[in-house]
This record gives sequence, C-alpha cells and structure tokens, in this order.
Amino acid sequence: MHLKEKLVSSLLFLSAFFSVIIIFLIIIFILKEGMPIFLKEGLNFIFGREWKPEGEIYGFDASYGALPLILATLLTTFMAIAIAVPLGIGSAIFISHLAPKRIKSFIKSMIELLAGIPSVVYGFFGLVVLVNFFQANFNVASGEGWLVASIVLAIMILPTITSISEDVISSVPSEYVEGSFALGATKWRTIRKIVLPASLPGIIASIVLGIGRAAGETMAVMMVIGNSALMPNLKMPFMPLKTITSAMAIEMGESPTNSMWHHALYGLAVLLLIIAFFVNWFAMKIIERNKKARVNENLKKYAKIFFSIILFFLTIYILEVYSIAIFGIILLLYFIMKREVISEKIYQKIAFSLISLCAFISISILFIILYYIFSNGISGLNIEFLTKPPSNLGREGGIFPAIVGTLLLVGGAILFAMPLGIGAGIYLNEYAREGKIKKIILSSITMLNGTPSIVFGLFGLTFFVIYLKWGICLLAGQITLALMILPTIIKTTQETLKTIPQHVREGSFALGATKWQTIKKIVLPASLPGIMTGAILSIGRAAGETAPILFTAAVFSQKFLPGSIFEPVMALPYHLFIIITSVPGEEARRNAFATAVVLTLLVIVLYMGAIIIRNRYRKKIRW
Repeated sequence: MHLKEKLVSSLLFLSAFFSVIIIFLIIIFILKEGMPIFLKEGLNFIFGREWKPEGEIYGFDASYGALPLILATLLTTFMAIAIAVPLGIGSAIFISHLAPKRIKSFIKSMIELLAGIPSVVYGFFGLVVLVNFFQANFNVASGEGWLVASIVLAIMILPTITSISEDVISSVPSEYVEGSFALGATKWRTIRKIVLPASLPGIIASIVLGIGRAAGETMAVMMVIGNSALMPNLKMPFMPLKTITSAMAIEMGESPTNSMWHHALYGLAVLLLIIAFFVNWFAMKIIERNKKARVNENLKKYAKIFFSIILFFLTIYILEVYSIAIFGIILLLYFIMKREVISEKIYQKIAFSLISLCAFISISILFIILYYIFSNGISGLNIEFLTKPPSNLGREGGIFPAIVGTLLLVGGAILFAMPLGIGAGIYLNEYAREGKIKKIILSSITMLNGTPSIVFGLFGLTFFVIYLKWGICLLAGQITLALMILPTIIKTTQETLKTIPQHVREGSFALGATKWQTIKKIVLPASLPGIMTGAILSIGRAAGETAPILFTAAVFSQKFLPGSIFEPVMALPYHLFIIITSVPGEEARRNAFATAVVLTLLVIVLYMGAIIIRNRYRKKIRW
C-alpha cells in the first residue's frame, strides 16, 4: 500500500479508536471516585432507604442509602414511557399510513422539532405551566412531584419513539401490504396483522432508547420534581422526589471534595452508567435481532403477560376499588376485539380515530409549548436585551455574554468533534474489517451515545477541571460537549456513507484511483449533505445542553466576554436555569421567557436547517 494511503488509514483508525479511549477514561475516573462509597456501605448504598449525605458536614448522622433516588428514577421513567408509547406509536402509524402526502413531511418535521427543544426549556414550561396548573386545580400545596416530572419526560421522549417507529414502520416491504390487500384485508387489519408485527423489534428498540433518555435526563426533571429524597408513593402524584440525576446536579456543588458525600455522588453516577449501558445493550441486541429475523412469538407472548401483570397490580395499588371497574372495561374491550363482535369497518374507524387523535395530541404539544414560550417572551426582546450584559441578578440588562458564550462553546465543540467524528465514520464504513476490533469500537460508540449528559459533566469536572487543573473554563466545556456529540457525528457519517452504492466506488477504482482518492473525490462529496445534517443536529444539541457545562464551564452572570479559553463563560441554557429557579421577581420571570425564546429560536433554526438539507438531499440524489 502507498505510504500516503497507510498514513491516512492509520489516522482514521486513531480517530475511531478515540471513542474506546474516552469511554475507558469515563469508566476509570467515575469508578475511581465512586469506589470508596461502595467499599464503605456495600449493598446498603443500593438498598438503603435513607439518603441524607449532608449530615457529614451539618453534624448529624449521614445516611447514604440510594434506594429512594433509584426508585424515583425508575418511577418517572416508567410513567413517562406509559404516556409516550401510545402517543408515539399512534403518531408513527398516522404519519406512515394515514397522513395525506402533502402534510406527511410537515408532521414528521414538526415532531422532530420537538427533539430539538432544549431540555431546560421543557423544564421551564413544566415549572411555569404544568406545576401551576396542578397546584391551582388539584388543591395541593405545590404541583411539583413525580407526576409532572413524568409528563415532562414523556413529552421529551415522544419524538424519539415517534421518529424511530415511523422509520421502521415505513420500511416494511410494500409487497407485504399489497399481498394483504390482495387477500381482502382492510387497511387496519393489514397494519395490525402485517405491518406492526413486522416492525415490532424496531418499535421496541425505540422504546428502549426512550427509556435511556428518560432515565438520564437531568435539568428538566430537577426543575419540576420537588427534589426531596423520599421513598416514592404511587398514591401521591404530587409527592416531591429526587432522582439520581437531580441529586448529582444539585448536591455536587455543595459536597466537599474527597468527602464521603462527594464519593456517594460519583457512586450514583456509576449506578446511572450501569442502567444506561444495560438499556443500550438491550436496544443493540433488539436491533441486531431485527436485522436477522422477526421477533420470537414466545417472546411476544411472555412480554404481554409480563406487562399485563405489572399493569394489573399497579392499577389495583393506585386506584384501589376503582380498579375493578377499569379492568372490567379493559376486559370488555379485549373480548370485543378478540371475538370481532363489531364489524371490521367500524373497528377500523375507531382505530383510525384513536391513531389520528394521538398524532393530533403530539403536534398540539409542540404548538402549545412554542405558543406559550413565544407569546410570553417575544415582548421582552429588544436590541438592549440582546446586546447588553446582565445586571441585578438577571433582572435587568441583557444576555449578550450568554449568547456569545453559547456560540463559543458550540463552535469549539464542533471544531473538536467534527474531524474525529467524520474520520471515525469513514474508517468504520470504508476501512474496518469485521472482527473484534470493529466490535469493540462500535460497542464503545454505542456506550458513549447512551451515556447520560450529567455523567459527561461529571467526567469533565473530574478530568479537565480537577485532574488536569484547568479549572472551570471555556476549554473544559468545549471538550466535554465535543465528547457528548461525538457519537452522533460518527453514526450520522457512517450511515450516510452506507447509502453510497458500491458500484460508484468500483467505477472509480476501475479508472485507477486509490482508495483514499475515491473517498475524497467521490464518496465524501456525495455524502456531504448527510454529514452536514449530523453536524447541525449536533450543534443544536450542544447549544441546548446544560448538564455537561454545569460543572465545567458555565457561570450565571458575567459582564465581560472571556479573555482566554481558560476563563469561565456564560451560556444561555445555564442562565435560563438559574434565573427561573433561583431569582425571584416579575422582571426575572420576563427575562427568563425572553431568554427561552432566544435559545429555542437558535436551536429551531439549526434543526430546520438540518431538515431542509435532508429533504433536498433526498430529492436530488438518485443512483
């Protein structure tokens, strides 16, 4: 092989292997800091029912039982899934099979926009709208609690479930559908008996990915759940709880370095990593199964029985005597469906009405959030607000340093992540052979992709801020964000390169071009729109994330722009979070809405750019 080809191949391999190094470093540093609490408490750290680590510094007996936090995380995740799954799958069926062609692309784009709204904006909406609504209408002291947290999480994971499910449902071969129609089946029977069973593994994978995001979410949950480390009670939906992520985000700044409280928070990060890795491993296995064969019939049967039993006991526990009536209705509906008491046409009308309702609710959620944020925030926007620094704790002045800081953080993150991500994607698709090395790299990328953003923040604090002694600074935030978006760029690049037909490469080789010349002159130019889409999506995510910069780069208020990369910086998501949760007063509230408008607009514009590029790319490229 030519020397230049070897050099290029080696560099691309190093960029791909970088993911393995990073995930290894994350595990080592988090485990090292968390190990003392496991050695001291043993299993009591996981199963202990009392979480009072602050006793270590306030003079009473400290307790490090993480069970209330673990159960709160599982409860909010489970409830969010229970809300989001029917809406997501119903919306996916509507987009793929019921929506008119003219509005199909529009609805899909709108739902994808939901994914682009920053989590801190979801939390802001939950705090000022949902919490106040429940407080005013349910006669409770506070509307905060696990119910609102579950609803906010459900809205956040809805686009993930909808988008992935729609993709797999649309990918079912048209021959299956046409064959079913030819046998006289109705449209709904075809969807129910042919399309959904064929796409079930992909749908399950979307749910599992939704579980991963819900369990790892930090800022939105922290703003609405109440943050009290109590054992969850299902009969008390407005009971304040504290999840693993909210405990880490709130208490890390209070815990003394190297105290047992500090180690306990890292121990929570270890538990969160284990949950995230398990969820992603499970999703990967399902996706692999999807490629090979349809899901095992026995698995479907056991899954139905398992979830029915859980639903049965949960309903009895929460609703007590009312559960008898509810189960009576469920059994009646099941009997009607099973025995086909009503005609197929009426059955289809009912099903399509419910599916259309799901899509309507999903789209309505987006418009309600955007309308509320913009109608309350647009009046606060003016030249002074956009060009002046904040004063009086954000009640006066503007957000200019926060806008510039966000752009600096995102720009730096992209500069770090783009070359590595594109190089890794090229290596995996064009150079890597099937074998152990490729499996290790792919597994590392998957694990990196599933790592919660708060864990990236904790790793950035441990490695860049403390170990490398950079302190809280712009550079630490940029690299932490770069590590978080790296797997997205790798995956997008790899998937885009796969769409370039092999005969295009072979034609180039036949003309005497080398492998790298073919990639550089033929493959990469054709893949550029897809790669750009991944980059823009990454920019949007980096601009809206708060947890990774919480411990590494961000400060609430700063009159001047950072003079070097080793100074802290303001950022829009962090500024919004502090001003809405810690600064009282109507002026602060008005500025919070205006900040939310700027942040949402910034991310929406980026996502719209990605959607437009993707749509144009799909129309233009024909092989």
